[in-house]
Amino acid sequence: MYNLSETLDKNKISQQKRLKKILSPIQTDLSLMESELELQLKEIELSHGKENELSRFSDKLLQHPFKTGGKRLRPALIIFSSYAAGRRGLDESKDIAKLATAVELIHSASLIHDDVIDEAMFRRGRMSAAARYGNKMSVLIGDVLLTQFYMIVSSLTNLAADTRFALLDLLMTVTKRMCYGEIYEEKLRSGQIKVNQELYLDTIDNKTASLMSGCCRAGAMVTDTTSEEQNMLSKFGYHLGMAYQ
Repeated sequence: MYNLSETLDKNKISQQKRLKKILSPIQTDLSLMESELELQLKEIELSHGKENELSRFSDKLLQHPFKTGGKRLRPALIIFSSYAAGRRGLDESKDIAKLATAVELIHSASLIHDDVIDEAMFRRGRMSAAARYGNKMSVLIGDVLLTQFYMIVSSLTNLAADTRFALLDLLMTVTKRMCYGEIYEEKLRSGQIKVNQELYLDTIDNKTASLMSGCCRAGAMVTDTTSEEQNMLSKFGYHLGMAYQ
């Protein structure tokens, strides 16, 4: 007898194995990113004026979205792109890990906000932050994560100032476009506008492809690459994001 649940579980395991194989060449870099993510979350916790019951609650809320990990696809795009753009080893590993962490914080904040908008009960097999702590708290902690990504990029002092400014401009533009994508999607869902292919593609471009494209460009920007090479990697990320969504 056909068992749909068992088939879905097998497909999920198979996908996880394929993803693990794909990411195996950059496992060292991803481990550095995970360590940097823990460090950044700890820095957010230390930014409280003083420790008390309120700050401990805030810290618990902060940790909630990261309990189940994630595919880390967007950080992986930064790392892979840095190698594709000419990076040869771990000489730039610290800056790459920080940049990858900044992007993961942007992505995580967007998921927290998405769950508020979509009234989602679950995220990655466990209660969403919105379901567990409420919409108001979830929006605020998502905002906290977004502020931390600014601080991370600003701290990349090994990079030239104009490169840091360019990275901030890129990631702020991407974040804004992701918000537009959510606005577009909500408007289309309302039924007030007739959905067509052009509107649908524009929505997923903003919602998903813009960040993946930005990740690939950012990975190239921290290496000695030309604008043409950055554009090529950015286009790859765009097409991947469109297909992914």
